[in-house]
Amino acid sequence: MVPVNYYAEHLAEINKTNTVTATENIYNVKGALIVAEGRIITAELMQKITLHKLADSLESCVMLEYPLDHKKIVGDLKDRVQELAIDQFFEKLDVMEEAIQHFSYLTQHPLMMQKLTVLAERLPNIYNRSLISSVFSIALCNELNLNAEQRRIVFVGCVISDSGLLNINPDVVNKPGAYNEDEWRLFQGHVLIARQFVKLQPDINKMVGIAIVEHHERTDGCGYPRGLKPENLSIEGQIIGMTDTIGALFRKHVMRKKCSTAVLEPLLQINTSAHSSEVLNAALKVIRKQEESYSYSYSEEELEKLIDDLTERQQRLTSCFNKLKELYIQHADELIEFENTRPILMFRQLEKTMDTSGLLSEHQAGWLKEGSKNNQSDYHNAIGEYALLLEELEYYFNFINRNVEPYLSEIQDCFKDPAFIFSHHAELDAMLA
Repeated sequence: MVPVNYYAEHLAEINKTNTVTATENIYNVKGALIVAEGRIITAELMQKITLHKLADSLESCVMLEYPLDHKKIVGDLKDRVQELAIDQFFEKLDVMEEAIQHFSYLTQHPLMMQKLTVLAERLPNIYNRSLISSVFSIALCNELNLNAEQRRIVFVGCVISDSGLLNINPDVVNKPGAYNEDEWRLFQGHVLIARQFVKLQPDINKMVGIAIVEHHERTDGCGYPRGLKPENLSIEGQIIGMTDTIGALFRKHVMRKKCSTAVLEPLLQINTSAHSSEVLNAALKVIRKQEESYSYSYSEEELEKLIDDLTERQQRLTSCFNKLKELYIQHADELIEFENTRPILMFRQLEKTMDTSGLLSEHQAGWLKEGSKNNQSDYHNAIGEYALLLEELEYYFNFINRNVEPYLSEIQDCFKDPAFIFSHHAELDAMLA
């Protein structure tokens, strides 16, 4: 069965307003001619293409009548910066001029501009956040004193790091809820697809593709696609990964909840195992340059409800952590030979986060209990920040549980009842739902 060519489907939609033309003969893997050079690729021809496994990538065989140019892409960037009200922040970081120069370099590569044009049209949210992340990456490069070539690698990698999503089923890419195991595996493939795209352009530094593949790796060895350890990760990939993390936190808390960018600092420090201390410290320095503060104010009724909600969440997460301890600590003797498997590694990192953050400590619970008697502004700010941190901690619990499940079979034989570990994690799923 021929795999679905989702990029061809995107091009079919693009073709309605931006003519797609074959720049060379398009053959299938058996050598049969599918589309002749110079043909406009109509919807019918695109449908024909999707029925075949092609000898060469479709990107390298077609061109768009109106690809993005330097003026348009810089204009899109400036519009997005204004929309997010981060123009003064970027001005303070002194990053826009270098970004504009990097975009000039990108426009010299037609395949890059083709891919970005399709991304902008078909996945505009991903396109916009790629532009912002690429500019922010310059500030991290400044803090880490990267040379000119490394900076370009990071920038280009940021811009196209998610372009592989164009080759994945849109139903998966645009799914609003959590992925099942098969969908999650499909989604993870976008980094490898993007690397293959980079290989189509021999004049692009090969480190761009390597950095893209690594940008979802973690320094605790629990990232994807290969679960690499920190000593095997490039600084370029780590920077792209950090911009991805900051971007996700920015969208979640600053854009949607209208929080100050200052909240990014404590949020980044919840789970310090995902990024190297070098890259994390660089990110914190950049965020502090915004010099914003944040404040919260609640009515007596709002404060009482918030405390009740946080107390429930804290108790529930404490129960989740105890459930994990029941599995991984009480059965430590059985698991001693499996310390380097992903389930154990991720539990150890969570355990470290619990120790260093104190978010579920008895002291914190007591502080919450006494909170209803405290109506001072400092307490409002503290409990507002605690609400954000606890929400992010719950996300981390879900992240661990989701990423551990595919690897449980590695340790199931340690238990008298191999089904025990699966039922244990199923209970955890229900508690986190």
